[in-house]
Order: sequence, then structure tokens, then C-alpha cells
Amino acid sequence: MTQVNVQLDNTVAQQLEATARDNGYTLAGYISAVISGHCASVMKRELDAKRVLLDLIATADPDPTFVRPAEIPWDVSTPREAFS
Repeated sequence: MTQVNVQLDNTVAQQLEATARDNGYTLAGYISAVISGHCASVMKRELDAKRVLLDLIATADPDPTFVRPAEIPWDVSTPREAFS
């Protein structure tokens, strides 16, 4: 299991210990729960943003004037793998 070392002043450490105890956690368990909750929240926001973008792309009408070239020109600076 990965370990994280955090140095806190005594006041903050006492506040964290009291909050952890009040919520039925050990200090390590409380800090882990807070970090896990924050990470889950961030991941959900990122997923929601991606879903919105995908929905926008899915509802966009294709450009009828676009003609895909038969061969990708070699002078294009974008890697050829991006066109696959």
C-alpha cells in the first residue's frame, strides 16, 4: 500500500484527529476517505465534461462541403497516425 507523509502543525493535527474521531474514523482512515471522495468528485466532473463534448459531437451535422483527400499529403506536420 502506498504511503503519504504529511507534516502538520499541532493545531491542524488536533483538529483532524477530533474530526476523524467524531466521524468514527482513525486519523489515517479519515484522511484517506477525504482524499478518495475528492478524487471521485474530480473524476466525475471530468467524465461529465467528456460526456457533454461527446453529445455535442454526436449531434453535429457533418460538413457537406468537406472532401476527404484520397492520400494524406506528406507536407502535413500532423503525424500520419492521427488520420487513422
